[in-house]
Amino acid sequence: MIDVINMDKVLRSVYLDVVSSSLNEKTSAFYKKVVKSGANVYGKDIIAPCRIGINGGVACTEETGNLPATSAPTLLNFKAPLVNIYGNLEISDKLLRVNDGAGGAIDVLNYEIDTLLDSAKYNMRRMLFQNGDGILASMTAAGTSSMTIKVDHTRNVIEGMVVDLMSGNSAVMTGCRITFVDKANSTVKLDKSVASSVTSGTNLVISGSYKCELYGIPYIFSGGGINLYGNTRSVIGYALPSEYTESAVDSSTLQSVVDRMEENGAERPDMILGSYTMRRKYIDSMNTAHLNIETLSDGDFKAPGFNGIPVYAEPFIEDNTMFFLNTKDFIMAQLADWSWVEGSTHEILRPIYGKAAYTATLVKYCNLICRRPKAQAKLTYSASASEG
Repeated sequence: MIDVINMDKVLRSVYLDVVSSSLNEKTSAFYKKVVKSGANVYGKDIIAPCRIGINGGVACTEETGNLPATSAPTLLNFKAPLVNIYGNLEISDKLLRVNDGAGGAIDVLNYEIDTLLDSAKYNMRRMLFQNGDGILASMTAAGTSSMTIKVDHTRNVIEGMVVDLMSGNSAVMTGCRITFVDKANSTVKLDKSVASSVTSGTNLVISGSYKCELYGIPYIFSGGGINLYGNTRSVIGYALPSEYTESAVDSSTLQSVVDRMEENGAERPDMILGSYTMRRKYIDSMNTAHLNIETLSDGDFKAPGFNGIPVYAEPFIEDNTMFFLNTKDFIMAQLADWSWVEGSTHEILRPIYGKAAYTATLVKYCNLICRRPKAQAKLTYSASASEG
């Protein structure tokens, strides 16, 4: 018979490595390439220097002239909080007893771990392409005392999510479970009725997560608010990434963005990320021009290429958006990699007070930070994003 103590050992010695490897290597192509490090963590914050420009102490002088004066490059301090990411699994005592024996108990644990992994991957990937405020979607009409609400888009929501409805900084409804997502009609069905007093513009957020999520890629661009890692954007314009608007998504457009990045002192990007709509537009333009499309591979991730740069599609990116990134400039700063929360006696599976069940909590304290925003760029397609 396998008991809770033995299941703890399995969680610690077997599943943790599997969970960490799966989340770090298979969440997304971007997340796989990002460096995960504790080097920039100080207390509860992440602090990373951003260097602007070059050392000005290089010059040519006369043979007997004075040596050039030193002139260090400008340094900005970027600061971001450590975000708390938790994932819970729960196993009832009855379920363990019904599946008595090592094989049955492990099957139960496998199922719970797989479910937790799927949820963690989904939300980690989603947060990488949001600005940290946690807003999943916004209502486009007031409630009608039914369980179905109309939203501006459904790219960030999925059945099973538990959400709060937020009006500004105030929750008007909490703990609403999403039971159905109708992508064709941009509607979401909840397990609670939404009254007409819940107005248009009310936001859906993961329950309890408002303004508590990772600073994803959009955070460094104009949609991230007036501050950039503790600095006022209007003051540090020289450090900001570039943003371009074009009316086509073809090889010429992509090359134009890359050229302008290099002209502005950045480097050639090593990854392009866009919505599925944007990737289709690029592929369609190449097919129309009868040009060959190279295929690039990075383990589990394959993508069409543009002059050696992979063009990945992400479901959580806005339809008309593409990001041109130097992935080496991003750090997933963390206290440690994924781990289990342990009780006072170092147990992982802990009894739930008042219930005949056990729970385990997966945790990671981290945040995404870009050390060189100037070396990144964003392309917005100006025509209808619903084309194609």
